[in-house]
Amino acid sequence: MSGPPRGVVWLWIHLVGAAALAQPSTESLLPVRRLTLAGSRDAPEVRLAPGRLTTLLFDAPLEVNALRQAGRTWGFERVEVAERALVLLPRPGEAVAARIPLTVRFADGQPEAGLPLVLVVGPREAEARVEVTRGLLPGSEARAEPQAAGGAQAAEGAAPSEEGSGLMGLISTGLLGEQGIRAIRVEPEDWAPPGMTVREARLYVATGRMALEVTLFLERGELPWAPGEAIVDLGQSERAAPRAVARLLEGAVLRPGDTARLVVEWEAPPGQKMPRCRLSVPEQGGERELQVNALPLEPRLPEASRGRRQP
Repeated sequence: MSGPPRGVVWLWIHLVGAAALAQPSTESLLPVRRLTLAGSRDAPEVRLAPGRLTTLLFDAPLEVNALRQAGRTWGFERVEVAERALVLLPRPGEAVAARIPLTVRFADGQPEAGLPLVLVVGPREAEARVEVTRGLLPGSEARAEPQAAGGAQAAEGAAPSEEGSGLMGLISTGLLGEQGIRAIRVEPEDWAPPGMTVREARLYVATGRMALEVTLFLERGELPWAPGEAIVDLGQSERAAPRAVARLLEGAVLRPGDTARLVVEWEAPPGQKMPRCRLSVPEQGGERELQVNALPLEPRLPEASRGRRQP
């Protein structure tokens, strides 16, 4: 389960409060607008006005660093970028008319050239909230039905989708049993390849499933890193190896100088003794590999308590 991206709540309260004080009540904002980037004949336009706040909400994680770098050249009062949001406040008191071309790039690098968008700054009208859909990209029709794909993954035993979050989702998938979900802090030992550091690690144990969360830092000067297919070894036969899913929580690629959380989730049939396990996450299309050689799996508390003698 994941809440809003870090900083989004603060960002929203701070900027909305400031903009509300700066906006005269005699000028009305345009209604909420929805637009799609991919497939548009011309680059979509978003209207801004000096001293007026405009928020763009995207349906996919953004390439945050690229947008921040572009925003420094616009001369706005504020440009704030979150994982899926872009908040713009042109400098108040300036009667300007400008068209600012913007290339929107996404965290997964699709499409590689980005998608065009035009910011139109005028003296009067501003769109308060714009919901932006990336749209269906050529050769990736599977994006058209993300919810159906997420449901299929859950049915096949993969990691639960965002639609199944919350306690209801945990109960419906059978993860929230009588033993609950335990979090165990783990000390990483030479897990990461050269140029990468594991700063923190936690193991989560639920009914029938386990997950390892690690915080990774990629040093500057290294090539971007993306996780491939995870492999988990519970000391059983290769045929009995559990299915595993690995993904980054902050975008699809870990870039040099950035920190991101990697989560590996796998099936752990209850009732089997598994004192330790090994897992590896190879680089997608590369040779750098995250290797955990000995991950201790503590026994479940209710099982241990059954053997205690009552005084």
